[in-house]
Amino acid sequence: MILNLSHWSRGFPLRLFFFFVLAPVWGVSFASGFPAPVEVAAVAERVLAPSVWVAGSVVSRDDARIAAETEGRLIFIAEEGASISAGDVLAEVDHKLLDIALLEAEAEVSRERAQLKFFEREVERLQRLARQNNAAHTQLDETQAQRDGTTYGLSAAQARLQLAQERVERSRIRAPFDGLVVARLKREGEWANRGEALVQLVNSRALEVDSAVPPRLERFLKTAQVVMVEVNGDQFPATVRTVVDVAEGPSRLMRIKLDVSGDGWQAGQLVRVAIPSAQPRKVLTIPRDAMVLRGGGVSVFRVKDDNTAEKVSVTTGVAQGDYIEVQGALNVGDKVVIRGGERLRPGQALRFSSGNTSAGQWNSAESGSAGKNPWWPGNKGEAEESDSDDSAAQGSAWWPGGQSESDGEGAPETSAWSDQQAAVSPKDEE
Repeated sequence: MILNLSHWSRGFPLRLFFFFVLAPVWGVSFASGFPAPVEVAAVAERVLAPSVWVAGSVVSRDDARIAAETEGRLIFIAEEGASISAGDVLAEVDHKLLDIALLEAEAEVSRERAQLKFFEREVERLQRLARQNNAAHTQLDETQAQRDGTTYGLSAAQARLQLAQERVERSRIRAPFDGLVVARLKREGEWANRGEALVQLVNSRALEVDSAVPPRLERFLKTAQVVMVEVNGDQFPATVRTVVDVAEGPSRLMRIKLDVSGDGWQAGQLVRVAIPSAQPRKVLTIPRDAMVLRGGGVSVFRVKDDNTAEKVSVTTGVAQGDYIEVQGALNVGDKVVIRGGERLRPGQALRFSSGNTSAGQWNSAESGSAGKNPWWPGNKGEAEESDSDDSAAQGSAWWPGGQSESDGEGAPETSAWSDQQAAVSPKDEE
C-alpha cells in the first residue's frame, strides 16, 4: 500500500498523522518506562476516637434585645445593620418634660445652698455675740437647728437632682457592648413603654457553637477538649468551653458550648459537631487524599525502596480532619501517594514533586529517555511546534496523565478525593 502524503498534508497535518501512528508505541513506552509525578506523605500513628455527628449552630455570646428604661415617644432609633460600639446611643425617647424636671431640681438645689450659706453666717454671728454675752443662747440654738435642717434639705434636693439627671440619661438607650443592630422592634414616633424591647443587638465577633448531645456521650467530653466542627463541607477545630451537666427538655439532651476562632463564622450558621463515642486510642493514619476507591474496596499506593508503586489494600476506621485510620499491611513511616495516584499501576516508577523531600528528589539523570523525549511534560523540543498537537497528545489514551489502558481488572482507579468520587468521611462513620 502506497500512501499519498501530499493528499494527507492538505487535509490532515502531517505531524498529527505521525502522532496517531506512533501513539501506541509511545503509550507502551510511557506505561513501562516513564515515572509518574506524585506527592507522598508518611503513615503516622495518631490518637483518635470514634465519633458521632450531632447538629449545632453558631450563636453569639452577646445577643440581647435592648429595652426602654423610661416611657415616651421615640425620637431616634438605630437603623438595622448599623455597627454599634459600646456606649453608643441605640434609641432615644422624647425627654422634654424630663429636661424641665431637671431644671426644677437644679433650681431647688441652688435655693437650698443659698439658705444654708445664710444660716451658716448667722450662726457664726450669734456665736460671737454669745461669747460677749450680747446674744441669747436660745436664739443661737434656733439658728443652728435651722442651719442643720437646711443642710438636710440640700442633701435631699441634690438627690432629686441626681434622679432627674438619671431619668434624662435613661431616655437615651445605649449599647451595652459592641455589636450589630439586627432588628428594629419599634419605629421613630411610636410610643415606648418602660421595659419594652426596642432593638436586637448581636456581637458578631464573640461567637460560639451551641449544640445538644445525648447524656451517654457526656463522659467522653471535658472542658478544653478539642473536637471537630463541620460547616459548609469544611472541618475546623473547636474547644469545649462548657458542658451543661443537666438534661433539658423532652429530648433530655445536654447542651455544650464550643469556642471557635478565625474568620468566616456567622451567627445562625448550621454546623455539625463530632462528639467522641469511645475512649481515644492509638491508630495508624494516612491523609484522606491517599485513599483510592475501586470496586467497593479501598487501597493505597505505597512507595517501595526502588521508587515504584506498590498497591496495598486497607480498611478504614475512625476519621478526624484530614486523616483517617487504616488497617492493613502498612507501617509507621511508610510513604504513600497522596497526589497523582488516580492512574497509577502496581510497579510503575514514580517521580516526586520538587517540594516533596520526604521520599527523595527525582533525579532527571535517572529518568532515562524521559529527560530527552520532547513529548515529556515540561521538556522542550520539536513537539512544541504546535499547541494543538500538544493538547491532542496530552489527551491521548497513551499520554501520561491521560486515560490509560485497563489492567484487566475493571475501570481505572479513582482518587478518593477526585471530583468523581468522594472519600470516606466522618459522615460515613455515623
